[in-house]
Amino acid sequence: MSIDESSFNHKVLLAQNSQDISILKKLKNDFSAVIRKSVAQNLHTTKDIIHELAFDPVLNVSYIASKHPNCSIVRDFESTNHPCVRCKEDFIQIENCTNCKKLTSFNN
Repeated sequence: MSIDESSFNHKVLLAQNSQDISILKKLKNDFSAVIRKSVAQNLHTTKDIIHELAFDPVLNVSYIASKHPNCSIVRDFESTNHPCVRCKEDFIQIENCTNCKKLTSFNN
């Protein structure tokens, strides 16, 4: 089974735990921001991958990448107060974000 054919949960686990740089390079371009965020959280992710993810269009992904120990890029996220940017929830543990108290209070 190729990575493209893997289930969502399998891709998340690969992104979070793989030490195979070729897998991480493929997953950094995944359509899902959840997968890209998981790559950004993986301590085995190389500096070049982290630097690409530091400019991901999804702020939550780029924020997590900017906090990675291999990231030497400095980005200012202080002006962004949306709770999803700094979210650290494990996406496998939650089904969706609709019950998030931080998000609910932000939207009200």
